[in-house]
Amino acid sequence: DIDAHHGNGIADMIQFNPRLKYCSIHDKTRSSAFVVAEDESSEGDNISEIRTSRENDVGPLGNILNIELNKGTTWEKGYKDALVNKAVPFLKGESGGKNGGGRMPDIILVAAGFDALKADVTSSIDLIPSDFSLIGDVLQKEFGNRIAFGLEGKFIYKEDVFPERFVYFHKYEHIIVKGHISTCKFQ
Repeated sequence: DIDAHHGNGIADMIQFNPRLKYCSIHDKTRSSAFVVAEDESSEGDNISEIRTSRENDVGPLGNILNIELNKGTTWEKGYKDALVNKAVPFLKGESGGKNGGGRMPDIILVAAGFDALKADVTSSIDLIPSDFSLIGDVLQKEFGNRIAFGLEGKFIYKEDVFPERFVYFHKYEHIIVKGHISTCKFQ
């Protein structure tokens, strides 16, 4: 998930499925507003099933990776490292941990929101439109034709960069999933 906000709904859907993994690279300063605290009245191992954006929330099966980025993160100052050295090894099953082992995924579905742009007022991440091409290049190199991009919603911009952000994904247009998936059931 390259959207600047944590995808707690996606994490919630896959948390108990050992065949699925979810990785979110998100804005630490903005995602914290959506964190749901663990129920203090729970006893023993009865933890909340609601996923948070915190890096230590890996889900009950260890199949979730949250990567929190600080205010002002750019491609060269943090984002590239998060993608290449954390997200990719986790998704490829090379990162160890509870659910680190495994095989190459059959498919990588990328929740492709563009609110990590510096021009977007809903995020404090400072990517520029061409950085999305670099993200696509890394994913294509690591996963080949196993990737699909799902375009996410509309966001608020300080300047008109809406059309420009799509230009950098044009070379991947054959694998972009257009529209929204409103309901998903994994078998």
